[in-house]
Amino acid sequence: MDREGIFQIGKKLQGERTAVAEMPTAYVLQSLEKDGLFSSLSAHGLIVLTYALWDERYRSLIAKELGEKEKNAINCDVMGDVRTIRKWIVHNQSTATKSGLAEMKSLRWPKEPGPFQFTGDRMEDLQHAINTMHVWLKD
Repeated sequence: MDREGIFQIGKKLQGERTAVAEMPTAYVLQSLEKDGLFSSLSAHGLIVLTYALWDERYRSLIAKELGEKEKNAINCDVMGDVRTIRKWIVHNQSTATKSGLAEMKSLRWPKEPGPFQFTGDRMEDLQHAINTMHVWLKD
């Protein structure tokens, strides 16, 4: 692959190539590296989906199982941290904020405000936290 060339994404229609996106090949290769941009963006999508499933489905199921009428009666520090990270991704261009860091209760990263990127280690840490999370009723 020519690292100096342009990488195009699209489909071929009647002998012509219609590019939907173009980017430098070197940028694509760099973004595909371990903990690169593409894996981080995929992780961001997974975080947004994880919180949506928690908030829109599983909180209600847990509340119903415990005889509660409101899903907001169910609390979980890990999912609170996921909500905070989701806010950074969706509303703050993947930038951790000082106020968001102060809200974190379970996850211990990032340590400083600023641009936030997921790594394999962070995803593994998050998966472990989700697998061992505790859920309780608010007072």
